Amino acid sequence: MTDVIVYQMGKVASTAICDALRIAEINAVHSHFLGEENLARMLKNLLRPDLEEYFVHHGTGQLVQNIETTRKVKWYRKYKEKEGKKLKVITLARDPMNWYRANFTQNFEGYYGALKDWVNENHRGECGEKDLVWYLRTFHVDLFNHFTAIKSQPGSAEFQSEVTALKTSSKTRPTRPGEALDRLPSRSFPEVSQQSGKSSARADFRDPPGSGPAMTGGSGISARSQDHASERAVAESEIKLSEILVNHLNILNRPFIWFDRFFAPIFNVDIFKEEFDVEQGYRHFTNDFCDILLIRFEDVDEVHGVIGDFVGIDGFSLQKVNTSDSKPYGSEVFQAFANLNDQTAAIDKVYNSKYCRYFGYTPDFRIRNSGQ
Repeated sequence: MTDVIVYQMGKVASTAICDALRIAEINAVHSHFLGEENLARMLKNLLRPDLEEYFVHHGTGQLVQNIETTRKVKWYRKYKEKEGKKLKVITLARDPMNWYRANFTQNFEGYYGALKDWVNENHRGECGEKDLVWYLRTFHVDLFNHFTAIKSQPGSAEFQSEVTALKTSSKTRPTRPGEALDRLPSRSFPEVSQQSGKSSARADFRDPPGSGPAMTGGSGISARSQDHASERAVAESEIKLSEILVNHLNILNRPFIWFDRFFAPIFNVDIFKEEFDVEQGYRHFTNDFCDILLIRFEDVDEVHGVIGDFVGIDGFSLQKVNTSDSKPYGSEVFQAFANLNDQTAAIDKVYNSKYCRYFGYTPDFRIRNSGQ
């Protein structure tokens, strides 16, 4: 039986491809991160006490599967073939702005708390009676402004260094001891129940990070102790908010680094050394232990027969599953991103990247394919 790994950055139809391959009795798995270094990084992240439960739940299962898949890759690297067949690898690229929106929608449950904290601290005097779309747009305008302010190009080592430096030079406006907090609107901010996909509501946008007992002190606590507690809370708030910014800048940067950092070291193939035919929409690569099919996500519907040929099955077809528009708050996220077309500096920076030039991605291409 042919072994197939659908190895990609996420939100590129990997679930649909794997499901179709399994129906055809192909031994297929999909993964976003492989290799010992990445497994160690995943484990370290999962052990963080402040990690959202949403990511703990999903990441734990992925870690086990990625361990098994990494062992499979290492086996093929050593023995080259199984029953005369090399490993088959399918990988995909996607327009980076549309990918970011799809990823944000997919993981909204895990992101929304941090987004709430950011808007609460940085825009508390502007809110009025605003809806969720306004909050989403406001957060991402801030994100794209920081993205544009970074001097280096996305995907470069210098870009990553500048992003990391933001952890120690917060650009946020944290609450200071004794500073009055403007009341945010009483509208309900949506809360998605853990692992349920159902929504409830709570009006907690107005509660700033660190505004609990550590900020206010209590009876029997000296003024100096209260000041020290307040200073610690402010420092923790600054760190937390800078990490929110860094986290989303890293997510925005993921498509630009994924093939260099996460694909090439695992499969010994640098895709950027060979030209990609943007009219064809796919390209083959090969080495001594695996055959690789690289597809542009936006062309999957047109070239799905190539997948069947690649793995040796006739009549291969795909059904759309796990789509962003079916997710809770998908329409609100889509609307917010449709209102970000005025972020021309950030858009220009994205589409001048090596990644976009290689795959033929342009601002017009993004708009034409934003409904996918």
